[in-house]
Amino acid sequence: MVAKLNSLLVVLLFFANLISAQKNANYTDYKDQKEYQKYYKTRKAVANCQIEKLKNGALVVVLKDNKLLINSLIKNNNIELAKTKFLEQYVINKNILFAFKKVYNFSNLYFIYSSSIDSLTKGLRNNIFLDTTLTVNNQIHMNESFYFLCFRDFVYSSSIGFIKEDTAMYVTENGNSGGTEYFVVKNKYGHQLKKPFPFYNEGLKNMYAGIKGKIFEIQTKFESDLKLEQTYYTINPNYLNELKEIKEGKRKPFKFINNDTNKSVKISKEYLYEVLLSQLDNFNESLKNFHNEAKEYNSKEQSKEFDKFCY
Repeated sequence: MVAKLNSLLVVLLFFANLISAQKNANYTDYKDQKEYQKYYKTRKAVANCQIEKLKNGALVVVLKDNKLLINSLIKNNNIELAKTKFLEQYVINKNILFAFKKVYNFSNLYFIYSSSIDSLTKGLRNNIFLDTTLTVNNQIHMNESFYFLCFRDFVYSSSIGFIKEDTAMYVTENGNSGGTEYFVVKNKYGHQLKKPFPFYNEGLKNMYAGIKGKIFEIQTKFESDLKLEQTYYTINPNYLNELKEIKEGKRKPFKFINNDTNKSVKISKEYLYEVLLSQLDNFNESLKNFHNEAKEYNSKEQSKEFDKFCY
């Protein structure tokens, strides 16, 4: 009886180890391990090629302008809500832009509105890039031929594998998304990159956990109408620390003014400057670390077999 139990235990342990090994190998979606290894080899070679090209190329950060929503609200004579949405997006975009400019130094950096992506894809290299006032500056030219897009999005379990560039523009990526938005790096055709490329920021959990709430109030100033050149917002890099001091009684509460030229807006915690700064600093370091690892990769693997996917 004991012998039978021991035999049964050995069999169960064998299958448990087999299942565990398969799970760790992660090739269950492929016909066999050989096919998975081929995919893994391609994925690694392409990622190493892409990180090198990004280092010598550019990252184009895409900002939202909410034009459709704002124009719709104006058309329906809902001016106050239109102004609120305009100012909210203005503050978010300012925080994103200045956080990137503060910590991102892995490659050259540009900013555009989402409405300009098609123009960029078609080859336009000026009159679409934004300066620190969030307005298009015709003095900014992008000379780099290689670039990746970066914008807030969900990370998808992608429906596509590796596609040659001559057909990439005709392919739409689908797949199930996670529940969290990140800064996601995509190729010029809007396809999500693949691991081991660090194509999205992992985020920082429990940052400033001592500050309760998800929505925070920020003060903006505007002269008239809904025009960027007449809108002002000063980034406070110590905002969350000051909130802690207010909570501890060390500082007086913020005084928010709402009148014809001042309006307080509320934004999600994830878009606060300090939070973005930490996330993007992590992201920048991830790119640097992966680039250093890629340098040690066997250059013979960077063959024409993989270059057709490196765009």
